[in-house]
Amino acid sequence: AKAHYNKKQVLQVLVDSIFRQLFTYGIFHADPHPGNILVLGSSKIAFLDFGIMGHLTESMREKMTMLFISFLEGDINGVADGIIDLGMTDSKDFNKELFKQDVMDRLSRYYDISLSDFKLGDAFTTVVNVARENGLSLPSNLVLLLKALVTLEGLGEMLYPRFNLVQYAKPVIKEFIRKEMSIDSMKSNLIKKAKRIRHLVSVLPEQTLNFLNKLNRGEFKVEFEHKDLESLIYQMERTSNKIVLGVLVSALIIGSGLALDLKVRTIYGIPYPSFIGFFCAAVFGLSLFRQMLRR
Repeated sequence: AKAHYNKKQVLQVLVDSIFRQLFTYGIFHADPHPGNILVLGSSKIAFLDFGIMGHLTESMREKMTMLFISFLEGDINGVADGIIDLGMTDSKDFNKELFKQDVMDRLSRYYDISLSDFKLGDAFTTVVNVARENGLSLPSNLVLLLKALVTLEGLGEMLYPRFNLVQYAKPVIKEFIRKEMSIDSMKSNLIKKAKRIRHLVSVLPEQTLNFLNKLNRGEFKVEFEHKDLESLIYQMERTSNKIVLGVLVSALIIGSGLALDLKVRTIYGIPYPSFIGFFCAAVFGLSLFRQMLRR
């Protein structure tokens, strides 16, 4: 006989499992489609096919927690900050404020609807796309997480049309936050940080000595990598040429003006030294004007 399960309960177990994988263990099934999930009962499921798995470091889990909180609370500015914390950029053109404004513009429509209609996967996809458009490179595991959320949301809607990932995920996220804010958790985190600091303090003298020895032996190297320096040099050369040309034109005009009182042969009524000077100034001035137009 075909088993009948409580679909809402199965979905709650599935969402709880995925989010516990994310926040508690830092390793998650990134492809939770129907073929990869075996329902063993209304409150028991099994995952199949672990070919696509995502991994989150402790630092990334903390950042992801804050990001999800921002999503759930409708804090769009917090969402933008969270994505920036998770992302990387080598672009000098990355504009943090412009990125935040783009996120606000694109996400605002999601918060103008009721919670029951809010699609976390779609909102997450929107933010990731905005990040890419602004030159922000996101970790591959964050992209896998996005895939998992979108797949999970689609599966939920297929099983239960009124499924809402935010409502299902909220309890487990709040529970995780409560645990993270507990005294025991804080104590554990402090102990971990103290161990790291102790390790750094223990290796610092040796590393400092190694550095000084290399410096003393002349083995210390500083590598300098320039980007687009040729273009900068070219622009500086052009600017200096313009300055020299401008000074030369000014000198010719002033000198030619002073020579107007000379009693010498004239050309078109102008003493020939002044005429030649004015002519050269006009030629050089025209050349300078053309260079300025070309930039």
